[in-house]
Amino acid sequence: MKVIVLAGSKTGVAALHLKRLLESGSAQVVAVVYSEGRTLNRRKFWIRKAKKAMRIGIFGVLNGFRIRKWFEYHTDYSIKDLCDEHGVSFYTTPSVNHSSTEKIFIDSRADLGVSLGNGYIATRIFTIPRLGMVNIHHEILPDFQNAQSVLWALFEGKKQTGFTIHRINKQMDAGDILYVRKNEMVFGKTLQDTVIMNVHNSYKQSAHKLPEVLASFETYCLEAQPQPPGKTYTTPGFFAWLRMQKNLRRLKKSQ
Repeated sequence: MKVIVLAGSKTGVAALHLKRLLESGSAQVVAVVYSEGRTLNRRKFWIRKAKKAMRIGIFGVLNGFRIRKWFEYHTDYSIKDLCDEHGVSFYTTPSVNHSSTEKIFIDSRADLGVSLGNGYIATRIFTIPRLGMVNIHHEILPDFQNAQSVLWALFEGKKQTGFTIHRINKQMDAGDILYVRKNEMVFGKTLQDTVIMNVHNSYKQSAHKLPEVLASFETYCLEAQPQPPGKTYTTPGFFAWLRMQKNLRRLKKSQ
């Protein structure tokens, strides 16, 4: 099966998954596309940002910048390094849904697309590969659509977190579920420690599972589970943050 990879970062989680995929030989990676994430429609972008800021408040906005590093994963190699090493075509595009991305997808003649760390992908992009595209969401679906790992599970008082490999459709994190992994949450001294430990564990697990899913893709598709309507989440505001901290203390004590 020929695969095209669309990556939202040069290193980190995208590189971790690409490395494992290339080394496994479970699929033929014919191209890797790095999206620079440029803002092409600034007016639309700032309107969306303003609406979100009003929804989560100034604390949520500032806290969003602070916690971003909690979800980072550092690698000493990049997706470009991996492409050079394995002889895979590497491309850079301004944004996920740019016309150049569309052209590369068409020219690749890939059977399947794999999204690694991207935002919304337009229908005209994810429907180009014959078998569509898949994504890895590092939280349990359909319970936590569009949610940051661990945080919203704590908000809901859950002791489990994990990751989901799913097909991409018109809605964020709402496509058919191919595989879901649930892990008992490991609690650290602080919320930051708890998030980092659990997300890093999920990153490593999903990097190993992705090649297996692609190697038996038709079987996973036959057993895929459609998602019922789920609850979506965003960056936590002040009161959501207090609840997360409170539940963390309660769950640690009960453990």
